[in-house]
Amino acid sequence: MDIENQLGYTYGPGSFDDLSIDDQPSAAAVEPGFSARKLMVRGIDRALFQGSFLLTAHATVPDDGGKTKEYCLGYHSVLSRYSVSSCANCRAHLEVIAHFSLKNMPEDEVDRAIFTVKVHHRGSVLPAGLKTVLKVRG
Repeated sequence: MDIENQLGYTYGPGSFDDLSIDDQPSAAAVEPGFSARKLMVRGIDRALFQGSFLLTAHATVPDDGGKTKEYCLGYHSVLSRYSVSSCANCRAHLEVIAHFSLKNMPEDEVDRAIFTVKVHHRGSVLPAGLKTVLKVRG
């Protein structure tokens, strides 16, 4: 198949560049003074939900003047069947574990931060047995 002439698609810059591993920028590079740690969220049971859902993580850092600074840490999509009880593979992997990078937060603010994770699922009521564990790692 000739994707350029038949489909009208061309590859962008970098697609076939001959770069060694050492020449490529690191996606995990952290600016000096910023945190290299991650927020780990675990303990969410997929069996409590019917279908897929989304996790969003935020950090709120109070300063000495009483003001707060908000950081959006990102989102984690959890793709799931409507009913995991009828799937042996699903039942073997019920716990959701998500990691959120803290590389946009100054290191000195991480220990003072209050982390929140919201679960976004269709409907307005979340499952009664929903529990999460938040840990900063790194």
